[in-house]
Amino acid sequence: MLARDAVLASRFRLSELYRGGLREDVVIAGNSRAVHAFYAPALAARSGLHVFNLGYNGLSFDITQALVRDYLAHNAAPRAMILEVSNLAGTGDTLLPDLRPYFSEPGALSDLARAEVPCISAIGDLVHLYRYNSELFLRILYYLRKDDQDWVLHGTGIDRAAERRLALEAPLPSYAVDQATRLRGLLQFLVARGITPILVIAPYPPALRDRPGYDTWRGALQDALGADGEILDFGAALERFALFSGREPSESPRSTGTSSSALAACKFRYRR
Repeated sequence: MLARDAVLASRFRLSELYRGGLREDVVIAGNSRAVHAFYAPALAARSGLHVFNLGYNGLSFDITQALVRDYLAHNAAPRAMILEVSNLAGTGDTLLPDLRPYFSEPGALSDLARAEVPCISAIGDLVHLYRYNSELFLRILYYLRKDDQDWVLHGTGIDRAAERRLALEAPLPSYAVDQATRLRGLLQFLVARGITPILVIAPYPPALRDRPGYDTWRGALQDALGADGEILDFGAALERFALFSGREPSESPRSTGTSSSALAACKFRYRR
């Protein structure tokens, strides 16, 4: 059980979730765009709130929903949950097997694993060490004595040639109808527990958001959610392409104030 003990002792965000005992005002969830658009230390400093970023690279909405539910099963309910909604394009649970260090923890994630990757889940039940044979376990060990809430993408941005390629080749954001339906269910789940859900589109590179399909996607998703969820669109919050690395912001949150997280926090504080 030493490996599992290490997993639960780590300060990696998912280990913090399953260890339990967190008492946060605001929790942020989503994929890599949630990770890099919401710098929890700066958001906490500016708002005076306790903030926890639960986002992780490559999370589908189904995994995000499972983690949100497990967070509430193991920790105190936050006052607000910020959900970055750009991962509603479909199941795409290719990351799920990599999360196997946490399959031993009962809850929505382990239930999802049994349904979607039953062989991997079953092998982990039979050979416990198999769960820890993954890159993620190395990341978990790295954060044994280090807070991963400081993790954010830092880079020099993308040059103009890369911007042109992104404008021509990168897929536009999309959503699956069944995922929008599940998101509405998650919103109702949060509201029933006294949690304010805040739906956000994090900043997009100008080359993507200026394409005709961006407004179509945003409008269709808002129509699909209806009155259950107003989307705060901060897609245009960052204008300079040099502030992006691919589809994620790569600005330094320590030195700039133009992040969607700060704007979403203002909305939450207004409701206090």
